[in-house]
Amino acid sequence: MGRFFARFGALLAVASSLAAWGVGARPVNQPLRDSEVLALVGGGALPENVVHEITGRGLGFRVTDEYRSQMKLAGAQAQILAALDSAKAVEEGKQHTELLQHMARAADLMHQKLYPESVKELNLALAASPGSSEVGFVMGELLRQREKWMEAASLYTEILDRDPDFPETHTKLAFVLYRLGDQDRAIRESTEALVRNPDNPEAHKNMGLALNVKRSFDAAISEYREALRTKPDYPPVHYDLGILFFDRGDYQSAIVEYKKAIALDPQQPDYHHNLGIALQKKGDIDGAIREYREAKRLDPNRLWTRNNLAVALVDRDPDSAILEFRELVAMAPDFEACRVCFGRALDKKGDMQGAIDQYRQAQQLDPSDPGPHIGLGSVLEKQQKYDLAMAEYGRALRLDDESTAGHKGMARILMQKKDYVAALPELKRAESLDPNQWQIHDLMAQALTGMATQREQLLNTKKHSRYGQRTPN
Repeated sequence: MGRFFARFGALLAVASSLAAWGVGARPVNQPLRDSEVLALVGGGALPENVVHEITGRGLGFRVTDEYRSQMKLAGAQAQILAALDSAKAVEEGKQHTELLQHMARAADLMHQKLYPESVKELNLALAASPGSSEVGFVMGELLRQREKWMEAASLYTEILDRDPDFPETHTKLAFVLYRLGDQDRAIRESTEALVRNPDNPEAHKNMGLALNVKRSFDAAISEYREALRTKPDYPPVHYDLGILFFDRGDYQSAIVEYKKAIALDPQQPDYHHNLGIALQKKGDIDGAIREYREAKRLDPNRLWTRNNLAVALVDRDPDSAILEFRELVAMAPDFEACRVCFGRALDKKGDMQGAIDQYRQAQQLDPSDPGPHIGLGSVLEKQQKYDLAMAEYGRALRLDDESTAGHKGMARILMQKKDYVAALPELKRAESLDPNQWQIHDLMAQALTGMATQREQLLNTKKHSRYGQRTPN
């Protein structure tokens, strides 16, 4: 990885000099260059948008068999190749053989996630044509795939500074800005892309993403629907709609959208992972387990998927759950959240010492997390070590006073000590945080009953004392 970043740094150094490339703006209606069309494909533009550019502007070159081969290597789909065959060459300009070869290879290597090799080809492409915005556009896709959002934003911005009408750059920049948290600029860039092509599904999607973050939910849904109108087979939009519905608590609608995304692209672990979460929220644990297992199969290194799978298995197959946790701990010993969940599973299995060990390690990994203290307090409570349990619940509440479990645990210990008066405020605080949790109301009823019993006992004691009655020796 060190060598990769060294090469990557060299690539960025070349990319940062884009302003000195000497590329001027080209009129938007000029025919497309051969390198421009290939760059759109290699740079991740949607096929629909590439076809829009081809049909709207025409070609400034002749499509040869060699060029078709290079386009296929770069990832051109059948609809793009068909559009090339149908388009007329408005004029024939200079062919860029060496540039095309390096860009096509770079795109192919990117698809295989062979990023260091792709970087080499892009650097060779820059050497072959230092005045090319096309190389910058493909380079931007590499940065996007590596989630180098700041560098990608700078690169796309420089391309637009030098070549304001370079196709699809506004579209790509909008998504990068969304990932950087600059939603207002993301909306502006999406708008620019839609001015150029009102049927741009990716621009509608990016607009929806930014609007969702700004909590303009109806407007976001409208943009997502518009994206699907122009591109019905667009899995990420169904996925994004699923996230929007899930965040609003509409789990059933989220499940519908996640399933549509999976039907279109079953190889995306994110889709299965999120469907698993939504199914779990709806109480379909068996369905959630199936989706988590599929996400794990597609990407065995997804820590949260493996953790969620183990958690879902606890009630169905405790031994399998513990096996999953052990594998995950071996894979990622510093994954603190896993330690907490593992501790709960061991506690439920009756291995209290094993649970204590996991909670202790979690406390060391993240001293700011109240979860390990609550878990440890629960184990100590079961062992009837009430003072130690109360100390753990107290530590949890000092870290997070809005911990419902912490207030409940503290109340239970106080009730064990018959201190119902002190337990009641803890339960009222827990109720204010989660009014729909029936266990809180049950504990509150017990506390009120205990207080009433104590009050009655106190009155009886006073009554007996008033009449001078004595208890037997």
